[in-house]
Amino acid sequence: MNKSGQNTPDQGHDEREWQAQERARREVRSGFEATSDDTAMAQYRDIAKALRQPPPAGLPVDFAAHVARIAERQAAAPVAETRFEQVLVRLLAAAFVLSAVAALAIYGGRLVSMLQATTGSEGLQWVLVLSACVGLSWSLDWTRRRLRDDHDGGPMRVA
Repeated sequence: MNKSGQNTPDQGHDEREWQAQERARREVRSGFEATSDDTAMAQYRDIAKALRQPPPAGLPVDFAAHVARIAERQAAAPVAETRFEQVLVRLLAAAFVLSAVAALAIYGGRLVSMLQATTGSEGLQWVLVLSACVGLSWSLDWTRRRLRDDHDGGPMRVA
């Protein structure tokens, strides 16, 4: 029911579905199955029968050992991959920094004059202060994460 106490069409439909499912479950449990042409009821009875049966196959005897071997292989394999990825990320970061420095050297004067023309000299100062704050915040967070990773033995180390 909704807040006003009236049933909505969807709620009435959900209630009918629930009642049909419960009726099918009770019929299967009691062993008496009413015959009806309703395909939904037949499906609900089939589901109820399937849920009353134990799973057809159990886990293999060596399941835990098999899962442990898989986990060991997966834990050992990514070490070389992560080292390669770390080197690649560092190379890409260095290339980005060099590109940024080169772009700043080439276009920096024009950028500063454009910002000054757009925001005025006072606005330019605030843009520089904001940039310094963002850069300082990012670098401190990066340093903190780096120190934590070094102290923990690396990022996401599996014990």
